[in-house]
Amino acid sequence: MCWIKHGIKLGLVISLVGGCATMKDNEDVLDANAGAYEAQDAVKQTQEQGRHVEKQGKKQFKQLAGSRKVKWQQFQAKMFGLEQSTQFLSAQIPELQASGTSVVESQKTDLLERIQQLSADFTQLKQQTAASNEVAVEHQQKAAQLESEAAQLEEMLPPL
Repeated sequence: MCWIKHGIKLGLVISLVGGCATMKDNEDVLDANAGAYEAQDAVKQTQEQGRHVEKQGKKQFKQLAGSRKVKWQQFQAKMFGLEQSTQFLSAQIPELQASGTSVVESQKTDLLERIQQLSADFTQLKQQTAASNEVAVEHQQKAAQLESEAAQLEEMLPPL
């Protein structure tokens, strides 16, 4: 019986030691599982952060690409506007030249008419001056004649 008791006791001790070992193994497994879960959580967080960073990167890329696209479109619009302005002005050049030529021709005609009028006026004044000079010469001759007659008459008069 003693052996049985000891055997039972030994069995209990062994089973207790085995149970302790099993419990310790279970704790190790639980710790390992907890570590694995923590690692999985860390991986998930890292993946989530990666997705967030990727989304932000894509968003920034789209903004930059959109900004550059807008700038490119603005540049193209300016170039198109300049090209159209150049074409418009190029088309206007002959018209402006014709208009300028007609204005110059009109002014030239006006100036020629004015010169002709001034020339006619000058000729008329010259003729009037010549006529006035003739009248003046006649008046001078008449005055000289009258003076001469007055002098002759004075000589005929007896002294007083």
